[in-house]
Amino acid sequence: MTVLSRRFAILLLAGGVLAQERPAPVKLVTVGNSFANNATFFLREIGERQGAPVEMTPANIGGCDLARHARHLKAYYEDPAGAESRPYRDAARPERGAYSLVEALESADPDYVTLQQVSGDSYKPETFEPYAGELVAAIRRHAPRARILALQTWAYRADHPWFASGELTQEKMFAGLREAYARLAARYGLEVLPVGEAFQIARATALWRFVHPDLAFDYASPAPGSLPNQSGSLVVGWSWRKSGAGAQSLGLDAKHANTAGRYLGACVFHEVLTGRSALGLAWRPEGLSEAQAESLRMAAHLAVFAQREAGAARRAP
Repeated sequence: MTVLSRRFAILLLAGGVLAQERPAPVKLVTVGNSFANNATFFLREIGERQGAPVEMTPANIGGCDLARHARHLKAYYEDPAGAESRPYRDAARPERGAYSLVEALESADPDYVTLQQVSGDSYKPETFEPYAGELVAAIRRHAPRARILALQTWAYRADHPWFASGELTQEKMFAGLREAYARLAARYGLEVLPVGEAFQIARATALWRFVHPDLAFDYASPAPGSLPNQSGSLVVGWSWRKSGAGAQSLGLDAKHANTAGRYLGACVFHEVLTGRSALGLAWRPEGLSEAQAESLRMAAHLAVFAQREAGAARRAP
């Protein structure tokens, strides 16, 4: 064998070893809305940096509840070419165009599929059916090898207007949604993906204990560009927004995750999908200190661990 041929053989061998060592991506389809987008926002980045890639296919529509997902599914079965049949788009692959849930499931051949109720109804178990059952049946029909996860959403921030009267609180909302997703999982033999649990665990720590109102802030007549103290928040909160006329006004988003909340959600997803502890993550997004990131990783890990322990206890004879 010549020197050149030996070198070529070595390169081929090295390439084969590298190909074998490169892990296959975990394939995920999310059936949800902006909360699924929030909770997976950093998932690709984490996967790439950890050598545990994730391929995502979203079947998400902002504000979409289970009833609407089921309606679009029924429309596809009745008329695949109809206007209601293909409501989904992938912002990361705009060239794909619109697609149906059936097409998303069959083309992705996912390892995991997540399912969630719209956040405002997440604590109301009576809103889940019969739509959840119809969607679970479709997932099992069109992605038979996928494990279905009930994506537990999170309770709104404590200053959400719904909590002003005290009749509903963040704690009551969380207790209700935890029960609703547990029932959903038990009914269909699913696993709960405990993002909401992770939010509550984090909120009980000093770093993420959001205090409101800010007594030094003038909520009635705020100075342009000024904001209240929102340290400890896992959601967007107060921000200045432009109206159609170009004027700015102060608005509150007490629902959607901010950078910290998105990172927390992605840590939960990463641990559940890959089996790798979130405690081993080194990367953090810009804007989070290492102490903050470490606390969020711990909250994610504790939530997943508690969920697995609860599942093992239910399966024990």
